[in-house]
Amino acid sequence: MVYLIYVFLFLFGLCIGSFLNVIIYRLPRGLSIGKGRSFCPKCKKKLLWWELIPLFSFIFLKGRCSKCKVKISLQYPIVELTTGILFLLAFFRLTCGSGFMVRDLLPIIYVWTIISILIAIFFIDLKHYIIPDSLIIVGSALSLIYLLMFQFFDNLQPVFYNSKILIFFYRFLPISSFKLQVSSLFLNHILFAIIGGAFFGLIILFTKGRGMGIGDMKFGVLMGLILGSQLIMALYLSFVSGAIVGILLILLKKKSLKSKVPFGPFLVGVTLLFMIL
Repeated sequence: MVYLIYVFLFLFGLCIGSFLNVIIYRLPRGLSIGKGRSFCPKCKKKLLWWELIPLFSFIFLKGRCSKCKVKISLQYPIVELTTGILFLLAFFRLTCGSGFMVRDLLPIIYVWTIISILIAIFFIDLKHYIIPDSLIIVGSALSLIYLLMFQFFDNLQPVFYNSKILIFFYRFLPISSFKLQVSSLFLNHILFAIIGGAFFGLIILFTKGRGMGIGDMKFGVLMGLILGSQLIMALYLSFVSGAIVGILLILLKKKSLKSKVPFGPFLVGVTLLFMIL
């Protein structure tokens, strides 16, 4: 029975991932998300129901449009599969593998929603070099509401704390000595939201917009609201991973020193790691 629940949750994640693909495609183009059926970006053919089954339609169609035969972007199955896996991992993290309880429902819904927003931001920034304000606003509002609810309901559990990644790096990195936080969980996250926004704001100011974008500054606020005092370590790992990938791209001649590389995916990737591991 428990395995059937896991299968259901994974399939549910696939379906949410399919919807995220709609957001990733339409939001940067100013298209309506809720209106109109999905279509092939190349020939504009409206997709039939059997062409919309998450992951399985891609496999059945052999990665090509049924009409124009153009290749379907790998982004679609990747987003769906990633969402399904992350939903499962988040469920395990929040229930501690001991089974679902009613009190876990709200935290799970919140975490799944934040994961969905982060996945959409990851791929939109990767493809279009922008982080939509609408996604930042929704994520920030939900995080603030959840933090406020945690202040007033004793049985509501906090999320994203005591990350195994954080504990691991705290043992080996000198940054572990940084322990700025306040007693109130809500105020602690507000504090680090301000720190996240101010950090990127200063980078933009000193580099005159060449080092970071406004979207990164706004995401820094959201990142602080989600991670609280883990923000500092998350930023550190984001810059390290970004530097490593940047150097590899230059060595492989995929990018030059003057090329732009979106930083949002690194911020999102590290945030997701702190959330689920």
